[in-house]
Amino acid sequence: MVSAAIVPHYYPAGFMIARLLQTVGGNIERVVVIGPNHREAGGSVITSGSADWETPFGILETDKETVNELYNKGLAAVDEEVLEGEQSIEVLAVYIKYFLKDAKIVPVVLKRAVTDAETEKLADFFSKKIGAETLVLASVDFSHYLTKKEADEKDRQTGEMIKNYRIADLDGLDSDYLDSPGAVITLLKFAQKKKLGQPEVIEHINSADLTGSNPKETTGFYLIVFK
Repeated sequence: MVSAAIVPHYYPAGFMIARLLQTVGGNIERVVVIGPNHREAGGSVITSGSADWETPFGILETDKETVNELYNKGLAAVDEEVLEGEQSIEVLAVYIKYFLKDAKIVPVVLKRAVTDAETEKLADFFSKKIGAETLVLASVDFSHYLTKKEADEKDRQTGEMIKNYRIADLDGLDSDYLDSPGAVITLLKFAQKKKLGQPEVIEHINSADLTGSNPKETTGFYLIVFK
């Protein structure tokens, strides 16, 4: 059974999110989504929120108990304005509601300045807090604004870092490689603490593959699962 995964948050690559959520089973009660704070908004490096999410398929409830615990333990600020319109959460909320209609979401967004100590504490919290009823997702897009050839090579390098748990190498990578090293690092630390198996690359694709063209600027996407 899949316990954690890395998925994109780009609507044209949404079939990769669907592919994952179709297979995780109906016993998932909670989905933790950790993604980038694209706008670098708010006064905190780690932010969550307790507001529910409106989707075309109904309201996706937030697990307010877990969000409050994150706040009370000093692990995340609660700021609804930061999360409003945040693509890394908003896109996944739609798919979660459609495929896991009774599940709740725990949204967490990270600024690029997130530290090793902060990702360690976040991973530790989730590893102790949750069990088989919870799915943990890193909502991350990979190479940005490169040609397809350049992007595929950067993605290959990043994929190798992930498969081999090279956390120190991931730390500090820029958008040529991925939009949230912190989210991936948190997920890898969570996987280590839960003693999950080796990361399995299910799919890698580039936006140029989706459009059938070869533009000067592309984005890379991975679906990587942990069981």
